[in-house]
Amino acid sequence: MAQYEPQYDPLHLPCGGTAHFDEGAGYGYRCWTCMAVVGSIGMPNCCRDEWDKYEKVLPALGSRVRWDMKTGCEVVDEV
Repeated sequence: MAQYEPQYDPLHLPCGGTAHFDEGAGYGYRCWTCMAVVGSIGMPNCCRDEWDKYEKVLPALGSRVRWDMKTGCEVVDEV
């Protein structure tokens, strides 16, 4: 029997959680800390606040800092 190999890389979220592709549902990434689908209405407010900081607030302020989901670290985009 072949060993199972995941098809998708996990996402390292700015809230500290790690999300894996939800193969049971067939769509989206589910955080295994809070069990919410990433970006859904079910995301806890504390997670949403961290997400919004990198997606909305910092870009609006002209910051080049963004969150790298693959490494789970802040990175600064070059000009």
